[in-house]
Amino acid sequence: MGGRWNRVNPSKKLAGLSNHPIFLILRVLLAGVMLYAAVPKFFDWEAAPRVLSFEPFSHSVHNYRLLPLEMVNLVAMTIPPVELLGALTLLTGLWLRAGSLMLALLQGVFLFGVAQAFYRGLDISCGCFVGVDSKVGWIPLIRDSIFFAGFVLIFLTTFKVDRVQDSQSESPPQETNDQPSPAE
Repeated sequence: MGGRWNRVNPSKKLAGLSNHPIFLILRVLLAGVMLYAAVPKFFDWEAAPRVLSFEPFSHSVHNYRLLPLEMVNLVAMTIPPVELLGALTLLTGLWLRAGSLMLALLQGVFLFGVAQAFYRGLDISCGCFVGVDSKVGWIPLIRDSIFFAGFVLIFLTTFKVDRVQDSQSESPPQETNDQPSPAE
């Protein structure tokens, strides 16, 4: 097979727009949300003085009743650094595709957790933002669905636009036969 297969973009209309002013504003806004969500989860805000502790966030993770007890602390210690790293990728533009995908996946898992807690009738705080007592329900579902859509949109803008004409990209490259035909 000679030639190169053209990579198909998930969305040709969005491809290559990650530095467009509208998407830069979206990246900064979502990075701010993720920083606001991540940084307070590193500390125990009720302790005096403030100390590095994931214990309060561990309680929030445990309240969803999805994970075995042995995994709650691991998940609670993993989520804030992932949120922080994702926010930094949105702000700097470095590893933007990986960071936006990571945040979209994290948000998707969180949406599942909130939806199942709401469906099961659990009367718990969503644990999204420290100091904000937001119970699981329609408001967090809608808000987090908007965040999820934003992360997916940013992810789709990170693909490069192919410079090959559309007519060439519709069919795979043809093999060339360099052997002389028997009639020659």
